Amino acid sequence: MRLSYPAIRVHIWGGLGSQLYAWALLISLQRRYPRREIVLVFHNGGVTQREPEIDSYTAGIRKVYVQDYINNSKESFPARCRIYLSRLCFGILRIPCRLFGLVAVANTNKEFTKLKPWVVSLRGHYSNRTISEDVSSMISAELFKGIATHPRDSGLSEMAIHFRLGDLLHLESKKPLEVEVLARGLELAKDLISDKNAPVFVCSDSVEIAVSKLGEHFPAGKFIPTDLTPQETIYFLVRVLCFVGTPSKISEWVTVFRMNSGENLVSLLPWQMESQLEKILDKPPHIHYY
Repeated sequence: MRLSYPAIRVHIWGGLGSQLYAWALLISLQRRYPRREIVLVFHNGGVTQREPEIDSYTAGIRKVYVQDYINNSKESFPARCRIYLSRLCFGILRIPCRLFGLVAVANTNKEFTKLKPWVVSLRGHYSNRTISEDVSSMISAELFKGIATHPRDSGLSEMAIHFRLGDLLHLESKKPLEVEVLARGLELAKDLISDKNAPVFVCSDSVEIAVSKLGEHFPAGKFIPTDLTPQETIYFLVRVLCFVGTPSKISEWVTVFRMNSGENLVSLLPWQMESQLEKILDKPPHIHYY
């Protein structure tokens, strides 16, 4: 008689950066549990509504889509109550399931190694695990497939910035990096490249605001807004000669791909990100911190 193993459900929240960490976890789970089916469960709930961005890259993997985002201005009161009640019930049931190892988090290397053979559900951010070179190569090969060109192909881009703004402009609990701090990183970057007057490409989820803020500090600077999809943004930033990042998972993944590329590329990140990069890179990174 052939044994039937239960599937492992990996729950995913957040934007592309968060989803890439779930993708890395998926690869590790497939290697550790080769006889288990892995199911990706995409949630669009959270502080802001997020939709699946890696589902098309993970062919052959079963997906489930959960519509649990609550828009208090649009959702009816009964609909909000149903979602809150389901969250409450799951929160109560999760306690004994965690104790027996049926539900786990796997946010760190240690938590991943302690997973039980009978685990059936993973719920976490998965973002403090080491991303090995082979895993990042597998992800980048699929993520960048079909992206043919980017600004550097024309020989224009020596330096680029990723300035995360977006929802941070409206949140009380979390704020974007102060532009004065980013300006220090940009000044340091200019000392590390040959062409001090090179135009700076700016990638952001609020690119016009980002360019405006930078222009206030560098009136004579030439900042070029680069309006790309999240996947194209990562692809472009991985290949520029000098990259300046800000606290975000997109900047984390750009750095991972750059460090694992084997090329002699310059990367600058704010000092707040140093401990995070040490967790996710499997070798000492050569990164400048500002």
